[in-house]
Amino acid sequence: MASFLDPRRFIEMVAWSGVCLLVLIAPFEALQPLVRLPGQSLTIVELALLAVLAAWLTAGVLFRQRPTLRTPLTVPWVTVLFTSAIAAAAAPSDRMNALHMVARFGLAFGVFLVTVSGVSTRDRLRRVVISGAVVGIAISVLVVLEFAGNGSVLRMLRIFRPGIAVVGSQVRAAGPFQYPTIASMYLEIVFAFTLGLLPDAVAEKRWPVVAGVVAVLAVVAEAVVLTFTRAGLLTMAAAVLIVGAFRYRRHGFDAATWATALVGLIVAVEIVSSRSAEMLRVRMLTESQDDWYHAEIDAPLSVALQAGAVTAVPISVTNNGLVTWDPTADHPFRFSYHLLREDGVRVAEWEGMRTLFPSAVPPGESVRLRVSVRAPGEPGRYRLL
Repeated sequence: MASFLDPRRFIEMVAWSGVCLLVLIAPFEALQPLVRLPGQSLTIVELALLAVLAAWLTAGVLFRQRPTLRTPLTVPWVTVLFTSAIAAAAAPSDRMNALHMVARFGLAFGVFLVTVSGVSTRDRLRRVVISGAVVGIAISVLVVLEFAGNGSVLRMLRIFRPGIAVVGSQVRAAGPFQYPTIASMYLEIVFAFTLGLLPDAVAEKRWPVVAGVVAVLAVVAEAVVLTFTRAGLLTMAAAVLIVGAFRYRRHGFDAATWATALVGLIVAVEIVSSRSAEMLRVRMLTESQDDWYHAEIDAPLSVALQAGAVTAVPISVTNNGLVTWDPTADHPFRFSYHLLREDGVRVAEWEGMRTLFPSAVPPGESVRLRVSVRAPGEPGRYRLL
């Protein structure tokens, strides 16, 4: 009891509990703020941050203990905050937004200090990682169910973001995060830290724990794969290689090294089986999807249309991109058009009717279509783009 009431240990316990709480809450940021104040809205995550910082500082005041402020990063961080605050105050426009960002960086610095104060032992670090693994499983299940199109999950996720992310015919799942890339960033960190628990569990022959860690890693890795984020795939591969290399350097090909290799094999199978070879290739070899979709269209310079009528216009279109246009995909490829008036400037119809391709169109191949074009409300000649 006396040990529990030791001031410094109590403050560290408050800080450590706060870190665990933030790990559990951080991924679930709702679109709508929880509290609205004049000139400022507070979300559930921001309120949790403020509550953790307030509890930590209050514990320090009650026990008359100075918070842990001196770290190798304190001076650089304070310098950045100070210069950012000056720049924000002198900003000729959007000054309030700039000051809000400085406040957010200040909160991040506070979280850093709380973490340094609370995660002060190997056991506490392990428990924080376990907390991350628990929430990582919850997020990963949501990601998998979202990718599978589960209606209940899709409706629930609207609390956190407006809809699903799609690139061409490819769904990029994001779970409760607003963007797939952010989901991947969180989950790949969870994967790397959880992987660090595996060698010790194998060395200590705690086989139920080993099985649990491998299962968590497999589920989290599948979720990262379904975000379809290149950095996530590379980070998981790097984590497996680094942990495996360190283990091999110290102990050779022991059971823990083989267990790490098994995780690497599971991740590789999940990646290869998740998408077509074509999609994996373009995802890994291109910076963005802008290079995936290019077309060359051979269409009449102008077409005569009767008001309100639907006319079949013959065209030829060539796939000059990197991805096959598949009309049978879950999100099928279809041909649409812009309709300009004859002067080529005024827009009559920005996004016209859609016409399905008769079959898949691989890169480099052409197809002839009879495109259904609906005329605007007045007759005349129009340009089809």
